[in-house]
Amino acid sequence: MRCHLTTTLFCLLFAITAAQSQNTSATHPNDPDAKLIGRYSVHVETPHISSEKQPTVSTDHDLSLVIAVFRVGIRTDVYVNVDSITFTKDDGWDNMSTREIFDLIGQVAVSESLQKGLLNCVASCLLAQPLTRVIVPACVHRDGKGIETHFTACDETSICIREYIVCCPVGALFPTIQMTLCSIVNGIAGGCNADGTGCESTC
Repeated sequence: MRCHLTTTLFCLLFAITAAQSQNTSATHPNDPDAKLIGRYSVHVETPHISSEKQPTVSTDHDLSLVIAVFRVGIRTDVYVNVDSITFTKDDGWDNMSTREIFDLIGQVAVSESLQKGLLNCVASCLLAQPLTRVIVPACVHRDGKGIETHFTACDETSICIREYIVCCPVGALFPTIQMTLCSIVNGIAGGCNADGTGCESTC
């Protein structure tokens, strides 16, 4: 399954603070040989998303999440713990689909990993390869409204993988992050809500 191509987002629109967690027990969801290189609790002030889905300088949405960063050969995988996602400002989340929220979370996870020095950022976007992936459960329950919104995985074995090109044509302070592919591995036959339990797709 392919998602729409994500237009370039400028990471300076994200005001992010993070502290490294002492818990290093995270494991990669589908590669036992992956090496954990960082686990972070991230607080994010995200830009307001208009009806055209273009970011602006307004910071109306707040969320927090935990990410684990793995090295898999020359690739970097970032796993998002969906149980850790919390919302602290009630402005617009109910108007965003589950996939739109996870599109935004994917951009944030890549941006944070880049700020931590865990990703390579090549100068030429034309030569850049999609060597960064963000992994989340493919199907989640979405419960609550506004800041009470929370997600739980429906099936830990079915995962959604977003692949990104990361490049820095004007320097590391102004990176370009572009999603190139969104796909599901070990998908549930008939889709996330095949059993009528209300699960929604993150991809």
